[in-house]
Amino acid sequence: MNPAWTIADGAGGRAGSGKKRHLIVEAGTGTGKTLAYLLPVIRSGKRVIISTGTKNLQEQLFYKDIPFLEQALFGESPSGPRLSFVT
Repeated sequence: MNPAWTIADGAGGRAGSGKKRHLIVEAGTGTGKTLAYLLPVIRSGKRVIISTGTKNLQEQLFYKDIPFLEQALFGESPSGPRLSFVT
């Protein structure tokens, strides 16, 4: 199983439990950590703030990861993107 989906399952289970809990994950580069934490956030429909440690990660989120998940989850939207960004 892809490590990103394993992490997402854990995060999603925690988010959906109604209990406030923390999830700490450590994994190597390219394992899908970003997608793993974005998936439950996007599925929740709640507003969140994501603070990145580097400009590179911010650009990865903005230009690659969020558009990829938006397309995968919602498909093409005739009204444009469903997610909004503040940089």
